[in-house]
Amino acid sequence: MAHPVYTTGVMAALLEAEGKGLYDVRQAILGHLQQGGSPTPFDRIQSMRLAARCIEWLIAEAQKPEPGAAFIGLEAGQVRFHDLIDLPRMADEPFQRPKEQWWMNLRPIVRVLAQPGPSGGHAE
Repeated sequence: MAHPVYTTGVMAALLEAEGKGLYDVRQAILGHLQQGGSPTPFDRIQSMRLAARCIEWLIAEAQKPEPGAAFIGLEAGQVRFHDLIDLPRMADEPFQRPKEQWWMNLRPIVRVLAQPGPSGGHAE
C-alpha cells in the first residue's frame, strides 16, 4: 500500500466520481495482474489441449528405449513439441518469452501509426 488513506478503493471511487460516467473505473489487484489475471475460456481450453497432448507424448516416449525430453507450445496456431536442447536457442530467458515472435515484424507499422496527427484540425 502506497498510502494508508489513498487505497485502491478510494482512488477508484474518486476517479469514477470525477469521470461523471465518461469512462468505467475498475480496481486492479496487483497480485492478480502479476499472475496473469483470471483465465479466459481460451486459456482454459488451451491448457486442456496442451495437457492432453503432453500425456499422449509422455505415453509414447515411455515406450521407447531412450525417452526424449521436450517442451510444448502453441506455434502458428498449432500445438508443437520441440526438443529440449532447442530451448536456449528459442527462448529469451531473462524475459521468459520466445526470441522470435510473429508480431515483431509489425513494429515499423506501429511506430508510424503511433505518431501524433496534425494539430488544430479534426478529421471528418
